[in-house]
Amino acid sequence: MASVSGSIEGYLIKLEQDSGEIVYCILEEGNLVYYSGKGGDCLGQLTLTGHRINVNLIRDDRDSVPNRFIVSSRPPKKDEMENRLLFSASTPECQENWATAILNWNKHCWDDSETVFSYKDELEALKRIVNKYNLKQSVVIHPIG
Repeated sequence: MASVSGSIEGYLIKLEQDSGEIVYCILEEGNLVYYSGKGGDCLGQLTLTGHRINVNLIRDDRDSVPNRFIVSSRPPKKDEMENRLLFSASTPECQENWATAILNWNKHCWDDSETVFSYKDELEALKRIVNKYNLKQSVVIHPIG
């Protein structure tokens, strides 16, 4: 990663059907990249540059993981598929901060790096959410080489 431009980073839960995994996300240089942990393996990325970006906050209900939001990235060609990622933040404030940062990612390119969290122990808060909602851990397959 380049140290010239700013980035926004922090922990989120990446959700899929009935599983969830705590990931470390870095929003930098037109990409939202998520890792197995801070300094961990890259698990994937969502391209923002040149794409139509949308972020939808999902209203909480008593039975679902709280503070969810969907990030979608649609390429300029209409025949290409939209990519979507579903995340959960530790608090509504953190959810709102991530949504705003992603929608305005290009305004942050030249800022200093910033960590998005709502209180001191973000990782522990997300672990409690994973346990409370009995989320199965996603199986991560790492490429060889």
